[in-house]
Amino acid sequence: MGDRPVGYTVQPDALDGVAGALGQAASVINQLASKARTERAGQGPIDPLAALVLANEKGPGGAVDGDYILTPGQLDRAKEFMSVMNGADQAAFQSLLSGAKSPEEAAYLWKALAAGHSVADVQQFAAMIHPRGDDPAWLSEHLVPALSTEALQGESTTHPFLLSYKGAQVVDGYDVYSQRNVGDCVAASTMLASLKLDPVTMLQVTTGGMPDVPGADSPEYFKQRLQQLYIGQYQQGQLADGGQKIYPENGGGIGPKGNTFLADQNLGKATGSTYEYVNLDTDDDRRAAVTRIEKALDEGNPVPFCAFDEASKAAGNDGHYHQMVIVARDGDRLQVYNPWGQSVWVTEDQFIHNHMNDGGLTKDTNINRPYGMELPK
Repeated sequence: MGDRPVGYTVQPDALDGVAGALGQAASVINQLASKARTERAGQGPIDPLAALVLANEKGPGGAVDGDYILTPGQLDRAKEFMSVMNGADQAAFQSLLSGAKSPEEAAYLWKALAAGHSVADVQQFAAMIHPRGDDPAWLSEHLVPALSTEALQGESTTHPFLLSYKGAQVVDGYDVYSQRNVGDCVAASTMLASLKLDPVTMLQVTTGGMPDVPGADSPEYFKQRLQQLYIGQYQQGQLADGGQKIYPENGGGIGPKGNTFLADQNLGKATGSTYEYVNLDTDDDRRAAVTRIEKALDEGNPVPFCAFDEASKAAGNDGHYHQMVIVARDGDRLQVYNPWGQSVWVTEDQFIHNHMNDGGLTKDTNINRPYGMELPK
């Protein structure tokens, strides 16, 4: 490694944008949480300006899906990758950052690196987003799944929010992010959580790698690519579970081995974590899990979990087994994404005491009792 500084450097034609971002960040930096993020980002090969901008940059309206573009874990991973790069890769990545049209564009380049992509892959990604690098709304819409519809503090625990893409909530009669009529909830929930962390793969889903082709990012094409991704992962999970037959021949879902395989393959790649399946048989089990859930979410690691309809199972029916994923938290509230195409905030108390559907998370199917989850070790 040379002694050349690595990080987002200000170019004359970007001064206005950076100055505006710094003005926005200044009021936030004075808060302890923001200060901690900035200090964390600066503990490595990033200059102070880069630490300030990258650690505190948000998307349009002050939020991307309710949080920062870069999670604390992604700040750490990007620094780690930068510290072991050879000189050529450092210079190439430095060039990408120096040429970024906005702090938001630079932050997404860092996010792509943190998600485990090579510098060569990030270069290809940068070439596709750079023409719109000064359009934060376009970047957010195409690089981050819309796992919420309102600012973090404004969301409710009393009713679900239907998600949208490019203004569309429903495509072909299904919610736009829905798993539709396939039993691939494990794959769908895990993939949506990983797309939240991986802007390179998300861009492929939203545009097919053709952001300049008119209509390539339409809701219809987005739906087709997303379903192909879900089903491909579903089949891999079934194979990892030891199945001899896979979807469409076998639509019976995925067991714990497949759950962990998909969590490691997708969430693990984007976070550096290794997941393990944890049983949640009692309130005490779930109470103990909450501490680990909070830690995982604070580091930006999503937490998939499985639940069933307690009353249905007690009556001798199938129990409607279903996987969902916790993607964020706000104090003692947990934001849950249901791969039927919606998100809901639930309280930790609701999670512990089997009241997951109090806010309509699973609508008329009362899937209320968590029984197992994938947690980072």
